[in-house]
Amino acid sequence: RWALFKNIASETETQFTGVLPTPEGQNVIIALKIVGDRMIIGAVYTRYIAELGRGIKFGHRGHAAIVDQNGRALSHPKIDWQSSRFDMSGISAVQDMLSGKEGVASFYSPALDAEMIAGYTAVKGPNWGVMVPQPLSELENKAQGINFAAMVILLVGLGLAMFLAVLASGFLTRRIDEFIALMTQVGNGNKITKTSVPTGILTPWEFRLAYFQLLEMARKLSSSVEVILHQANYDSLTNLPNRRSFFADLEARFESWPDDGSQLTIGVLDLDRFKLINDLYGHVVGDKLLSLVSRRIKNRFAGELTLYRLGGDEFGIILSEDGAPHDLQSLGAKIR
Repeated sequence: RWALFKNIASETETQFTGVLPTPEGQNVIIALKIVGDRMIIGAVYTRYIAELGRGIKFGHRGHAAIVDQNGRALSHPKIDWQSSRFDMSGISAVQDMLSGKEGVASFYSPALDAEMIAGYTAVKGPNWGVMVPQPLSELENKAQGINFAAMVILLVGLGLAMFLAVLASGFLTRRIDEFIALMTQVGNGNKITKTSVPTGILTPWEFRLAYFQLLEMARKLSSSVEVILHQANYDSLTNLPNRRSFFADLEARFESWPDDGSQLTIGVLDLDRFKLINDLYGHVVGDKLLSLVSRRIKNRFAGELTLYRLGGDEFGIILSEDGAPHDLQSLGAKIR
């Protein structure tokens, strides 16, 4: 590997290779630096990195995954992925990390066979990526628990409001009725349109504070639910409906499809030689290509079809429901 070392080594700062196998089959990362007419070579075994990653757990299947600058697994709950230095660069979140990005993304995990939501970031220096994914189903269960806790809080507030209603009349009673109506809206999951806190000399300060806190809680809860639902159903790169939405839409159509011989046309397409684009020009260019292709198809065939991103360079198509068969070959020619 001397040619690789000479190509990477630098006099200014320590450089790192991607994860490599030793002759004994262990995984190492080589640290390189040129000092004068000599090269200092250090073999950093990845056992500590792997143990560190495996120690991060939350929920039932939430875990940490660490990849090197080439997208190969340094630490992963699947031991065979870790020992074989599995190439994870096909996952969209990994592609973002290798491009130096950080954020939150949703994707399908072949390792867990589940839709995931992950926070991720790039590590400067060795240019690694650290991703902390969790199955979407677990987050949805947590959201249900939050809704239950919110309902308990609302019921307590309702009891207080009813107690005050017995003691008050006139203006105060009308304010309490407004408060109860707002609490009911929150409890039913409806979007809150009222944003101002009642004022006036007859409105107690404690009542204004409770009203403000309820509005703030409703705003945060509504915002969190909208973000979770959007990330669960839309691809973060192209903003197209994702794999989850594709199967949900198909199921909805099949359940309501008339038994009169009408036909529903479904297609799947991918981009030939897309891996070559990523290898030659990098994942940033690959991401731009995916965005451009999806935008052109969506704009060109608006009203004729619904486009989904299933993962990687694969897209799904559901044509408009007019009950007539469609010529997929003709459509494919138009898309090309």
